[in-house]
Amino acid sequence: MTARGRTWWGLAGVATLAVGASLLLRDPVTPASSATRHVSDRDSTVTPRGDRRDANNTPVPSATRVNWGALAPSASATSRAAPAPVRRPARSDEPPATRLPPSPTPVVIAPAPARAPTPKPPKLEPARATAQPRRVSFAPLASWTQPGLCTTLAEAQAARDKLTEHFRQVDEGETGKLYLDPRLPEGADKLVLAVLETAQSAVAQSLGLQPPPPKVFAYFDQQLMKAAACINEDVVAFYDGALHIVLGGPDLQQSVTHEYAHHALFGSGLVGPAWAQEGIAMNLAAETWWREPARLQALLQAPFSGELMDELIPYKLPADQAVGFYVQAALTVQCVMRLRGWSLQQLTDTLRASSGSEAISYDLPELLPSSFLSHCVSQVAVR
Repeated sequence: MTARGRTWWGLAGVATLAVGASLLLRDPVTPASSATRHVSDRDSTVTPRGDRRDANNTPVPSATRVNWGALAPSASATSRAAPAPVRRPARSDEPPATRLPPSPTPVVIAPAPARAPTPKPPKLEPARATAQPRRVSFAPLASWTQPGLCTTLAEAQAARDKLTEHFRQVDEGETGKLYLDPRLPEGADKLVLAVLETAQSAVAQSLGLQPPPPKVFAYFDQQLMKAAACINEDVVAFYDGALHIVLGGPDLQQSVTHEYAHHALFGSGLVGPAWAQEGIAMNLAAETWWREPARLQALLQAPFSGELMDELIPYKLPADQAVGFYVQAALTVQCVMRLRGWSLQQLTDTLRASSGSEAISYDLPELLPSSFLSHCVSQVAVR
């Protein structure tokens, strides 16, 4: 081939390579909308790989490489449509800078030493997880056995002296000592002994207690009894270490049985709580007046707190408050017996076992819920 022919074919080859290079420089990707792709002018630059020469030592343009990172979707497009990333495998003919780095040597992490399992907390019985036995000091109840229920010793002694000075004393031996209002007719002592015997029998049968005979003061009317004691005006009978009764008063047997129950409880060591003293005595005497719906509803409107029910002496309260205390005490005792399946004697024995010389510490978690009284009232209503 002539030199001109070689030159012509050489030029044709160069033209062919140039066309090929031009084709390589064209973006093979159809431009997408700005919602999916955005390429800046700076990111669209290409970088030659280096010069190569043919057999005639003529420089041949190398194929250029497109900056693929510039074709990645913008951040806004990615947030709207985030397809899974596609990784392009590295080619062996690419420069080392574009090859993926070799996999690092795996690091072996020693497992953490096994720990002993955490012990499970002990299972607690319902209502006893937070409830603690209730401790009631006998100090607020000290005046319950003071003459006339008076607070100071001077008042108490004056009240007792007034009675013993004017009342007629009758010594009945094993039956006890009677102090009779001089206005009472002859034979009044026989009536007193009869109601005492019935009360003694009820206490022995229902509580299992047989206390020594009490002192009994029998009044002709309520006015004198009120004048000789520190009590409210509606009291018709009370206990202060002795029984005080109005012989001509209504429900005489119930009154004597009620006060005799106090005598038996105090004599056995059960001083408090006050709600138990009154509630046990009322249930033992079979009193039912407190079950009237109006009284029960009034109680739900303004009940006494647990602390007050433990420590108050109802004889010394204003008359309207005393009625509320009696209703709540009788209801509480009856409801506890029903919930526990106890008799009066079982309740009494349980409280006596919890009593000390200066305080009682009893454990009745049933009394803690705020719904206790309303539940008890609903039970009384269906009976």
